[in-house]
Amino acid sequence: MFPVDLHTVSNALSRFAKQKFGLTLISVMAGVLLVSQTRQTKTIEAERFVLRGADGSVRAKLEAANDSTEFAFFNNAGKVRVAIKVASDGNGFEMRDDAGRLLALVSVGLEHNSPSATTSTIAVLGNQGGPGVILNATQDVASARVADTTGHRVWAAESTLPKQSR
Repeated sequence: MFPVDLHTVSNALSRFAKQKFGLTLISVMAGVLLVSQTRQTKTIEAERFVLRGADGSVRAKLEAANDSTEFAFFNNAGKVRVAIKVASDGNGFEMRDDAGRLLALVSVGLEHNSPSATTSTIAVLGNQGGPGVILNATQDVASARVADTTGHRVWAAESTLPKQSR
Protein backbone atom coordinates (compact mmCIF):
# COMPACT_ATOMS: atom_id res chain seq x y z
CA MET A 1 0.00 0.00 0.00
CA PHE A 2 1.03 3.62 -0.46
CA PRO A 3 2.15 5.70 2.57
CA VAL A 4 -0.62 7.85 4.09
CA ASP A 5 -0.20 10.54 6.71
CA LEU A 6 -2.72 12.70 8.55
CA HIS A 7 -1.72 15.90 6.72
CA THR A 8 -2.37 14.33 3.27
CA VAL A 9 -5.77 13.02 4.37
CA SER A 10 -6.71 16.39 5.91
CA ASN A 11 -5.82 18.27 2.71
CA ALA A 12 -7.80 15.81 0.61
CA LEU A 13 -10.84 16.20 2.88
CA SER A 14 -10.66 19.99 2.64
CA ARG A 15 -10.50 19.91 -1.16
CA PHE A 16 -13.41 17.46 -1.42
CA ALA A 17 -15.52 19.41 1.09
CA LYS A 18 -14.99 22.59 -0.91
CA GLN A 19 -16.20 20.79 -4.00
CA LYS A 20 -19.46 19.97 -2.14
CA PHE A 21 -18.95 16.19 -2.00
CA GLY A 22 -20.54 14.34 0.90
CA LEU A 23 -18.26 15.23 3.81
CA THR A 24 -19.61 12.40 5.94
CA LEU A 25 -18.84 9.75 3.37
CA ILE A 26 -15.35 11.11 2.81
CA SER A 27 -14.68 11.27 6.56
CA VAL A 28 -15.71 7.64 6.97
CA MET A 29 -13.54 6.54 4.07
CA ALA A 30 -10.54 8.45 5.44
CA GLY A 31 -11.07 6.95 8.89
CA VAL A 32 -11.17 3.43 7.47
CA LEU A 33 -8.04 4.13 5.45
CA LEU A 34 -6.16 5.43 8.48
CA VAL A 35 -7.29 2.55 10.70
CA SER A 36 -6.28 -0.01 8.09
CA GLN A 37 -2.85 1.60 7.84
CA THR A 38 -2.15 1.58 11.58
CA ARG A 39 -3.73 -1.74 12.58
CA GLN A 40 -1.77 -4.80 11.51
CA THR A 41 -2.52 -8.34 12.57
CA LYS A 42 -0.22 -11.33 12.49
CA THR A 43 -2.94 -13.95 12.90
CA ILE A 44 -3.95 -16.28 10.10
CA GLU A 45 -7.07 -18.35 10.70
CA ALA A 46 -8.38 -21.34 8.80
CA GLU A 47 -9.93 -24.78 9.30
CA ARG A 48 -7.18 -26.38 7.21
CA PHE A 49 -3.60 -25.57 6.27
CA VAL A 50 -1.93 -27.53 3.47
CA LEU A 51 1.82 -27.47 2.81
CA ARG A 52 2.76 -28.39 -0.76
CA GLY A 53 6.15 -29.32 -2.18
CA ALA A 54 7.70 -27.65 -5.23
CA ASP A 55 6.03 -30.33 -7.39
CA GLY A 56 2.59 -29.48 -5.99
CA SER A 57 2.21 -32.64 -3.88
CA VAL A 58 0.77 -32.38 -0.37
CA ARG A 59 3.61 -32.77 2.15
CA ALA A 60 1.80 -31.81 5.37
CA LYS A 61 -1.71 -30.92 6.50
CA LEU A 62 -3.08 -29.37 9.69
CA GLU A 63 -6.84 -29.78 9.86
CA ALA A 64 -9.63 -29.21 12.37
CA ALA A 65 -12.86 -31.09 11.66
CA ASN A 66 -15.80 -31.87 13.94
CA ASP A 67 -14.29 -32.68 17.35
CA SER A 68 -10.79 -33.59 16.18
CA THR A 69 -7.57 -31.97 15.05
CA GLU A 70 -4.92 -33.76 12.98
CA PHE A 71 -1.41 -32.78 11.91
CA ALA A 72 -0.17 -35.20 9.24
CA PHE A 73 3.06 -35.48 7.25
CA PHE A 74 3.01 -37.26 3.87
CA ASN A 75 5.63 -39.09 1.79
CA ASN A 76 6.23 -38.50 -1.94
CA ALA A 77 3.47 -41.00 -2.81
CA GLY A 78 0.89 -39.07 -0.78
CA LYS A 79 0.67 -41.62 2.09
CA VAL A 80 0.60 -40.45 5.72
CA ARG A 81 3.96 -41.20 7.39
CA VAL A 82 3.52 -39.38 10.72
CA ALA A 83 0.29 -38.12 12.29
CA ILE A 84 -0.61 -36.40 15.53
CA LYS A 85 -4.32 -36.65 16.36
CA VAL A 86 -6.36 -34.97 19.08
CA ALA A 87 -10.03 -35.85 19.59
CA SER A 88 -12.59 -35.89 22.38
CA ASP A 89 -12.22 -39.69 22.75
CA GLY A 90 -8.41 -39.77 22.74
CA ASN A 91 -5.10 -38.49 21.46
CA GLY A 92 -2.47 -40.27 19.45
CA PHE A 93 0.84 -40.18 17.64
CA GLU A 94 1.28 -42.59 14.70
CA MET A 95 4.21 -43.53 12.48
CA ARG A 96 3.61 -45.50 9.28
CA ASP A 97 5.75 -47.09 6.55
CA ASP A 98 5.71 -46.08 2.86
CA ALA A 99 2.72 -48.35 2.20
CA GLY A 100 0.73 -46.71 5.02
CA ARG A 101 0.98 -49.64 7.48
CA LEU A 102 1.12 -48.70 11.16
CA LEU A 103 4.64 -49.16 12.63
CA ALA A 104 4.43 -47.29 15.94
CA LEU A 105 1.65 -45.78 18.00
CA VAL A 106 1.28 -43.87 21.23
CA SER A 107 -2.34 -43.25 22.21
CA VAL A 108 -4.36 -42.19 25.22
CA GLY A 109 -8.05 -42.95 25.52
CA LEU A 110 -10.12 -40.16 27.04
CA GLU A 111 -13.52 -40.02 28.62
CA HIS A 112 -15.00 -36.63 29.53
CA ASN A 113 -11.57 -34.99 28.96
CA SER A 114 -9.70 -37.10 31.51
CA PRO A 115 -7.91 -40.47 31.22
CA SER A 116 -10.51 -43.17 30.66
CA ALA A 117 -10.81 -46.67 32.01
CA THR A 118 -9.98 -47.81 28.49
CA THR A 119 -6.47 -48.47 27.32
CA SER A 120 -3.60 -46.11 26.76
CA THR A 121 -1.17 -47.80 24.40
CA ILE A 122 2.39 -47.75 23.14
CA ALA A 123 2.90 -50.15 20.24
CA VAL A 124 5.94 -50.86 18.08
CA LEU A 125 5.06 -53.17 15.19
CA GLY A 126 7.18 -54.88 12.56
CA ASN A 127 4.23 -55.01 10.19
CA GLN A 128 0.43 -55.11 10.41
CA GLY A 129 -0.38 -57.33 13.38
CA GLY A 130 3.14 -58.42 14.30
CA PRO A 131 5.85 -58.94 15.23
CA GLY A 132 5.63 -56.28 17.86
CA VAL A 133 5.83 -55.07 21.41
CA ILE A 134 2.66 -53.62 22.91
CA LEU A 135 2.37 -51.84 26.26
CA ASN A 136 -1.12 -51.08 27.60
CA ALA A 137 -2.29 -49.31 30.73
CA THR A 138 -5.69 -48.65 32.25
CA GLN A 139 -6.61 -47.24 35.62
CA ASP A 140 -6.45 -50.74 37.12
CA VAL A 141 -3.90 -52.77 35.17
CA ALA A 142 -0.74 -52.47 33.09
CA SER A 143 0.38 -55.10 30.61
CA ALA A 144 3.18 -55.84 28.19
CA ARG A 145 3.15 -58.37 25.39
CA VAL A 146 5.36 -59.55 22.58
CA ALA A 147 3.75 -60.84 19.38
CA ASP A 148 5.23 -63.00 16.64
CA THR A 149 5.05 -62.33 12.89
CA THR A 150 1.45 -63.57 12.77
CA GLY A 151 0.36 -61.30 15.62
CA HIS A 152 0.01 -64.10 18.19
CA ARG A 153 1.19 -63.46 21.73
CA VAL A 154 4.45 -65.24 22.54
CA TRP A 155 5.05 -63.54 25.89
CA ALA A 156 2.95 -61.37 28.20
CA ALA A 157 3.08 -59.86 31.66
CA GLU A 158 0.32 -58.13 33.58
CA SER A 159 0.29 -56.06 36.73
CA THR A 160 -2.69 -55.09 38.87
CA LEU A 161 -2.95 -52.55 41.64
CA PRO A 162 -2.35 -54.00 45.11
CA LYS A 163 -5.55 -54.54 47.09
CA GLN A 164 -5.87 -52.25 50.05
CA SER A 165 -5.88 -53.96 53.45
CA ARG A 166 -8.87 -53.46 55.69
